Amino acid sequence: EKEAALIAESLVESFEVTDKAWLQSAKKKDIQEGSTGIVALVSHGFTTPVEPKAPTGCAALWPKPKEEPVPDKQPGTVARAVGGVAKLFVAWAGDCRAVLLRGRQGLRISEDHRPQRADEKRRIEKAGGLVVRDA
Repeated sequence: EKEAALIAESLVESFEVTDKAWLQSAKKKDIQEGSTGIVALVSHGFTTPVEPKAPTGCAALWPKPKEEPVPDKQPGTVARAVGGVAKLFVAWAGDCRAVLLRGRQGLRISEDHRPQRADEKRRIEKAGGLVVRDA
């Protein structure tokens, strides 16, 4: 979990540095509008427990074929990669959305930072911004 925390902190820091640079540039050029950005990172190699789990769903209905034990083999989530699981990290700012697709099913994995949200409006106003509603 140390690695996951380091990645998450790095993403936050990167967005903060980028935001600061954008604000400085926007101020010099008298730009009133904001910006959006989104980053998705898949990182592989996080450890998983080796204890076998009882099969669930369809896997519980059919017996698993006999397999020769492989020493020190960790279960994995990435085909042909040695052990470990992949984790998805998503960082975003502004009015943008990340959607994870599996086949034809979509799963929203971010929450829009829309100025209509009370917490987002407070954040914008605290930073000296103004939220107006177009007619």
